[in-house]
Amino acid sequence: MKILAIEASSLVCSTAILTDDIITAEYTINNKVTHSQTLLPMIDEICKMTDTDVSEFDAIAVSGGPGSFTGLRIGSATAKGLAYALNVPVVNVPTLEAMAYNFYGTDKVICPIMDARRNQVYTGIYSFENNGLSIYLDSSAMDIMELIPKLQEIDKPVIFTGDGIPVFRDIIDKELKTPHEYGRAGLTDSVLQALHCWELNYTRQVRLKRQKNISRNISGCPRQKEKEWKRMDEVRITIRYMEPQDTEKVAYIEKNNFSEPWPESEFSKTLQDDKYIYIVAADGERIAGYAGCFVVLENADITNIAVDEEYRRQGIGDRLIELLSLKAADKGAESLFLEVRESNEPAKSLYEKNGFVKVGMRRNFYRKPDENAILMEKKLIGKEK
Repeated sequence: MKILAIEASSLVCSTAILTDDIITAEYTINNKVTHSQTLLPMIDEICKMTDTDVSEFDAIAVSGGPGSFTGLRIGSATAKGLAYALNVPVVNVPTLEAMAYNFYGTDKVICPIMDARRNQVYTGIYSFENNGLSIYLDSSAMDIMELIPKLQEIDKPVIFTGDGIPVFRDIIDKELKTPHEYGRAGLTDSVLQALHCWELNYTRQVRLKRQKNISRNISGCPRQKEKEWKRMDEVRITIRYMEPQDTEKVAYIEKNNFSEPWPESEFSKTLQDDKYIYIVAADGERIAGYAGCFVVLENADITNIAVDEEYRRQGIGDRLIELLSLKAADKGAESLFLEVRESNEPAKSLYEKNGFVKVGMRRNFYRKPDENAILMEKKLIGKEK
């Protein structure tokens, strides 16, 4: 049995070929070149070097996250496209469990940590018992200071692995009293080791689940017609790019709307990075609302959006989303993504009205209080005229 493995959940991009129980080839790149530029050429090269025709693959295995939204989408889209063309199944390999398999057989607790920004990590807690993986804490997103007490409660030596090590090592060394050590900081062997250890479990499923179990709903959604902007004669609102003098006012609205607000310094940093787009709704010198997104290749992620309480129910949120969508499309984005609390019905209604649809869920993504995040996507209509 021959499996093509794809890892694209982080900065590292890796592909490998597993033939029965043997890893016959591996190709890894760990730099800032985007996966959309490297992944397909890597697969092509690894097939040429091993004299493998893609028609020989019995399955495509891909890292399923958590991790970079953009990386995961590129990896999943590549895997699904190949699987659809080759009429073979896709096998999902959970990223954190794959990282744990790098330490197969250890008697220590294994704690993968991936940097999720804002002092948070994607993490899980695992150990190997009776030749199998035991899960103390399933895949979760949490503050690093919430993770440390959980590890201390287990009271066993810990091995950390993942790209969160350089970011949080000082905090861990200071706060964690349990004996601990650090493994590989990257994810270069994740899918390879996981496939090698999981092969016996997955192979039986793969042989039975052929293409009939793969979703064929791959075609893109039709582009939406551009909506007319609402007139707001009663309020003189100007939508413009955020400027340095706006950041203090924007941070004030952010603090009044979110339990874990961005500080003013974070908004200031976005002005120095051309991957960010931030706009504000200005009423003279006052800021009525703001919205921002981060654009990487064909995808854009909304990072912040809020309207001051005094200016709500006047269509400002609609206008911010409308213009932000156009600006993101103007930078080449084809889809706009966002997360919203599962219980936030007014926000979900606003987003649905503006063309967003639910495409997934991130469990326990939010804190204060803990809550799931609904992931939503909007297909963009094209570049601004």
